[in-house]
Amino acid sequence: MHSNEELEPSEEEFLNKKRCVIDVVDTNPDTNIGSAIVIAVHKLKSDTSSKLLVKYQWGYKRVEKKRIVLNQWIRSKIGYEPITIQDYQKAFINKYQLIVCGIINSNTPIIYYKGPPHSCQLYFFKNEIGLYKVVTNLKVLFNFNFLCLKCHKTESCAKNHHCEVDTVTDNIPWW
Repeated sequence: MHSNEELEPSEEEFLNKKRCVIDVVDTNPDTNIGSAIVIAVHKLKSDTSSKLLVKYQWGYKRVEKKRIVLNQWIRSKIGYEPITIQDYQKAFINKYQLIVCGIINSNTPIIYYKGPPHSCQLYFFKNEIGLYKVVTNLKVLFNFNFLCLKCHKTESCAKNHHCEVDTVTDNIPWW
């Protein structure tokens, strides 16, 4: 007889089955979040150059070059080198809402970070070793029937949801 832990897929197996997750080739813990943001921003764009950057991340060191330029721009805005997701959010305060999710305890979805509300959202998955991946669709990633894009609460269907957008809430599991 197998225990529940043996039957549940690992985090990596869970993510590998999802087409809404983009791996970030940069696995350096010091630069991974910057590279993930570059990829997420370019995923929103429809030009050929951006599509190639997302698909062939190491080609001609495109992502690395964009990350370096991005970090220089952010340094000029916030006055120091961006290190955390909060640092990047400060620079993109009027452009994007950055949202970081993950899974805990038997693949229970959790929001680790949710920046100030904005109509344009960038989603990231933070794995168990602290590296980021880009998520294109949270609803698909976690197989939710309905997910409110304002408050990030789930319901069995949209008509059951009464949105009450609140302030930034960290480490709140979705039930």
